[in-house]
Amino acid sequence: MKKTMLWTVVFCLLMALLTGCQQADEPIFNQEESTTGQTQQMAGPVTYQAKYIRTNAARDGVSFPSVQVIGSRQELTDYYDSYKDILDLESRQPHDDGTGDGFLDVCDGYDESFFAEQFLVFVLLEEGSGSVSHQVRSVEKREDGVLAVSIDKTVPEAGTCDMAQWHIILELRRQEAGQDPDTLHTHLQVFADEQLIWNGEPVTPAKPAPAFTAPPEGFLMTPLGEYPLHMGGYSWLWEEDGRICQAVTADQAVRPLDGAFLQAVVIDGEFAESVYIPDPETGEQVPTNMMGYFAKLNWQAQPDSVTGTWWPEGTGGMGEPLDVTDGCFYARQGRGIYEFVATWENNGAGYYGTANYYACIIGGEDQSAQSGDAAVTLSSRGGTCAVMAQPTAEDGDALTELLKSVFYNPNFVCKCLPEYTVELEDGSAYGVHLSEGYARCDAGQANLTEQQVEKLRQIIEKYL
Repeated sequence: MKKTMLWTVVFCLLMALLTGCQQADEPIFNQEESTTGQTQQMAGPVTYQAKYIRTNAARDGVSFPSVQVIGSRQELTDYYDSYKDILDLESRQPHDDGTGDGFLDVCDGYDESFFAEQFLVFVLLEEGSGSVSHQVRSVEKREDGVLAVSIDKTVPEAGTCDMAQWHIILELRRQEAGQDPDTLHTHLQVFADEQLIWNGEPVTPAKPAPAFTAPPEGFLMTPLGEYPLHMGGYSWLWEEDGRICQAVTADQAVRPLDGAFLQAVVIDGEFAESVYIPDPETGEQVPTNMMGYFAKLNWQAQPDSVTGTWWPEGTGGMGEPLDVTDGCFYARQGRGIYEFVATWENNGAGYYGTANYYACIIGGEDQSAQSGDAAVTLSSRGGTCAVMAQPTAEDGDALTELLKSVFYNPNFVCKCLPEYTVELEDGSAYGVHLSEGYARCDAGQANLTEQQVEKLRQIIEKYL
């Protein structure tokens, strides 16, 4: 009898051990027990509802970005009482979100039965334009218990220049979030456009590089040096402190072949080479019978695309398309105005738009076929480039005779700079200013008569 009872006890103990092992091995997939006994959701997406309410600030008293966790109806009432005189929290349609609800309209639905199972997270954002909109992309709980909220921001190409403040209201279920609303502040991160803006407290974002508030400057690179391009009309937008700003000018300031004020750039004839164009079948660059001068465009910030047009002198303003590949092109022989239209796309750099640029380029003639006694150099005031041309022997002799025949006063030399410089065969140099009517040299300055000014003008304008 005792043996029977002993075996019965042993059998029961073995069954208890086997049952305990089996229960211990059963997996728990979706929830875990906290130290307080509260069931918590494991890592993964969290269900949410989001509402977007424009609540512009009437005066200072709240910082942006800011996050507030609301766990009860009383906390919601206290929040409203604290900020109703600072933020626009009244019941009206603040923006076209399709709901027709203002802040109080939305909050009317948050009663004690709501807070029994859910709580609210207010994300306060400020934008430089009321045209900027937001969309909550996801709410996720990470393995470390942090609740991560990701918000996308949409900035239109053209928007209003009005400051705007927003409430993004998130409705979260307590069981899924797995956090007590009273302690969630220290376990909450908010991201806007992938950038962390809240980590228990506001996070100051790194300042982006300064944006161009006008189109970047352009430069012409030739075998003889680098010269600035003249900027004409443009349409330009840039982002400043989250605000979209716009600058537009329709004044082209240049008409084809009316570029007398442009600094003309001469490319010497010795640099002439066969113009290369892309083969229509292979796309490879192949030489043509046309002669040109290789040049390249450079910019403070490289544009996404550039097109070109060439207006040769004497064509009545009929422009011809100019192939600009990778910023490179061939300047043609002779004098002409070159227009370049550069476009910067909205690719996140903080600026975008289109601008027109101009250059007056003279493809050098065969200098060996000419002779003369003078070289005429054109230099604009403060300019960095010059045009050089060698007149014929007849015009060179006329310049020499006129400039050597006038009296130069050593006691009267004005401070204004000459428009042209004439270098004679003997090495002497003369500065000429047609508008002011004078010539000067090392001996002093001479006032020219109207006839002398006109004669100089007729000769100089043949070549420049």
